[in-house]
Amino acid sequence: PWDTLEEATRRITKEMWSGKDELVPSETWQNQLPKGVEVIRHFSRLQMEGVEQHHCAVAYAQAIADRECIFVSVQTPTGRSTAEIRRGNIVQHLGDKNKPPPDCCTELLNECRWS
Repeated sequence: PWDTLEEATRRITKEMWSGKDELVPSETWQNQLPKGVEVIRHFSRLQMEGVEQHHCAVAYAQAIADRECIFVSVQTPTGRSTAEIRRGNIVQHLGDKNKPPPDCCTELLNECRWS
């Protein structure tokens, strides 16, 4: 049943988005981020992050496309989280189901430079 629910969620969300899959282009500084920190650049990836992490990151697609913010996925061997960055500041950083992020993810995220 969970697979069916996730597939239905993906389909409905995609129907609501009329923009391009690529929300933002790749930039050189993104390649300098520590291993395990990924800038989410595509709508399909943002949608997948929300489904896998059980949160509403996909609701920020337009803000990302308008370059108001970026979203990053943080993954370590012992934890996973998602963060919203605005003007170089972390404004949201949450783990699965909007719980506090694992400490290992917070430590990794704090190593990052956002430009």
